[in-house]
Amino acid sequence: MHAANKSMYMYGDDTWLKLFPNYFTEFDGTSSFFVSDYTEVDNNVTRHLDPVLNSQDFDLLILHYLGLDHIGHKG
Repeated sequence: MHAANKSMYMYGDDTWLKLFPNYFTEFDGTSSFFVSDYTEVDNNVTRHLDPVLNSQDFDLLILHYLGLDHIGHKG
């Protein structure tokens, strides 16, 4: 996607930004360390959905919900 100059958006775990620096057209990363408020970190992802989905300016949309991710790992 990056090599094809596609528009990529990422919201959520900032590990994506560390693994793929300068790949995303738009992004909002949240630190993956010290996650204790699962709702708040997931709200940081969800708050972008309406404007992004209404614009449809992206070719790839990554939504990494840290709260849900951490709850799943606690299993």
